[in-house]
This record gives sequence, C-alpha cells and structure tokens, in this order.
Amino acid sequence: MFVSKHIAAGALALLLLNACGTPATSTDQPSAQPSASAAASAEPSAIPSPSPASSPVESSSPAPAETAAAETPDTASGGRVSSAGRILFSSNRDGNEEIYLLLVDGAGEFRLTSNDAVDASPFWSPDGTHIVFMSTRDGDPEIYVMNTDGGEQTRLTTSAGNDIDPVWSPDGSQIAFVSERDGNPDVFVMNVDGSEPRNLTQNAARDFDPAWSPDGTKIVFASYRDAPADKSAANDLYIMNADGSQVTRLTNDLARNSGPAFSPDGTRIAFDYFDGGGMVDGDIAGGEIYVMNADGSDQQQITSEETGGRGPSWSADGARIAFASARNDNSTFEIFTINPDGSDLVKLTDNPANDAEPAYAPAP
Repeated sequence: MFVSKHIAAGALALLLLNACGTPATSTDQPSAQPSASAAASAEPSAIPSPSPASSPVESSSPAPAETAAAETPDTASGGRVSSAGRILFSSNRDGNEEIYLLLVDGAGEFRLTSNDAVDASPFWSPDGTHIVFMSTRDGDPEIYVMNTDGGEQTRLTTSAGNDIDPVWSPDGSQIAFVSERDGNPDVFVMNVDGSEPRNLTQNAARDFDPAWSPDGTKIVFASYRDAPADKSAANDLYIMNADGSQVTRLTNDLARNSGPAFSPDGTRIAFDYFDGGGMVDGDIAGGEIYVMNADGSDQQQITSEETGGRGPSWSADGARIAFASARNDNSTFEIFTINPDGSDLVKLTDNPANDAEPAYAPAP
C-alpha cells in the first residue's frame, strides 16, 4: 500500500501511530487556555460549492476538541516569529493521529480534529481561513477541508486510490495532491471544491511531495523516476510548470531528497536530505534539513544532529523554518524552528508522543 510522504520519510501519517514507547514523564500544563476558535485570526469564509462532477461528501466527524495546552518553552517566546505565529501539525498524543494548532507565542496548543481514523498532512489556504488535510475516516486516504477552528470538515476526493499530501495553490484556486487513482502515485491538481482532478506527472515511478512556487507558476516535487536499479531507495527533487510541462531535475545524487518547500520570495527551497546510511521506510532516525537555490544550486545543510529533521515549512516572512525532529533519547518527534542559515534552534513542542508535519500559517 502506498502511503504518505511522511511515512516514506519515517515520520507519522499512517504507520508510526504507537511506533515509539512513551516516557514516564509528561509536560506541565496550565489550568486554563483560550478556545480553539479564538486561536484562529480570521473568520472562515465559505469555500466554493462543489460541482456535480466532484461529489464531495460532507463528513459527520465529531466536533473538534481542545487539547490541554502544553507549556511552550520559554525560548519560543519573545517575538521570534514575526509572521502569523501559528503552526499546524499532526500528532498521536491523544491515541491516534490528529491535527493540532500551535500558537508560537506560547499561548497554547489546540486539537482541531477528533476522529478514530488518521487525520494528518495539514496545509493552510493562502488566506488563512481554511485547512486542507488527509484523513482515512472513510476507509482509505482522502482529501478533506475544514475551517481553521476545526469546523465544517468536508470530503473533497472520492477515488478508489489513495489521495494524500494536499497543498493549496498560492492564488487559492487549486489544490495539488498525490493520488494512486491511475494505478501509480502521481502528482495531481484539482479545483478547491474537488472537481476536475488532473494528473500532471503520469510517470511509471513514484512522484510525491508537491509544493507550489509562491507565484503559482511552478510545482516542485520528489520522484524515484531516475533511481538506479541498485539504489532503489534513492530519489531526487524535480520542478515543473504548474500544468505539468517542462520537468527539470534539481538534485542528482544517490541520497533521498524529499519534502520540498519554497521560501516566500521563491528564491530558495528547503528539503529533507537522507544520505542513504540505513534510512528505510518506517525508520524515524536520520536525515537533515537542507536549503538550496530554486534552481538546485548551492545546497546547504542547516541541521547538524544525527536525528536531523524533516518536513520543513517556512514562516510567512521567510525568517524561520519549522521542521520535525527526533532529537531525544526516545526517538519521538517534536516541532522545532531554525533560521535559514542554521542558527538559533528553538524547540516548540515537548510531548512524549510524536509531533510532526508542521505547516506555518500564511501572513495575516
């Protein structure tokens, strides 16, 4: 079964629910917190009505629940993040994979989904009013959308193949995602109501991890299409026009390159780099965060520990990069931020479960 990019890279999504032991200690928790709806800075607006061709199905999931707000480390306060200051992430801290909202200023952490299935891979709409995500609540991975307070969770895809890794286009009109509906994992785009899905890559190899350029004209993605037969775990990053034309290879090595994310000014791309030294699907150790120019040149490593990081996400002002890392003896993931030059590492979450897949909010 093909699974999400975050599984292939060893993070959470579908296979790491309960993969790690839980330490005996837990974080201190304040006695009160603001409501999840108050955490959203903008009132959600209605998404376009679905067309008959797409037939999205409105989910009857339970109402979102607040999680006890883990006390954010002091080092995370003091105005380090000058953009929206909100980060979505996925976590299995409440027994299964759910989506949470973290307020970087230390105000709290809030649970947005409450479902017995996997809810993961959250990503903001460009206006900050909606969240697209993946869920297995209807039997297999499909794409859903909800308000920023967790309300009005609506299913967008209904294909027999797995639909994962959704990312909103900068103009708000489309969602790129990965689908197996044609028999092989390819990068697709669809309208925001789930209509008119189109296969952009149509390649026999696995294509995954799409990310839009800030101007919406390009999509960077990961692919195994040029992996040598004796190095099947190696893959590279590619970039194409938003219509799927003119595919260009950006990296060329025998490592695993994935999780690309454009900087807000479009000049650089952050990504996960695994040198192949023992990293296999399902592992949760190894790998580093790199930054390179948008043409693939000047690749720079910005994390430096063995447990490295994955899933980079830029703050709206380009000043910080959020990522997940298992920098602890228990090999459980937490959310960190770092400057693009590798300085000023800050830990944002402190939980005995896995916290991963960070997604910075757009500018308010």
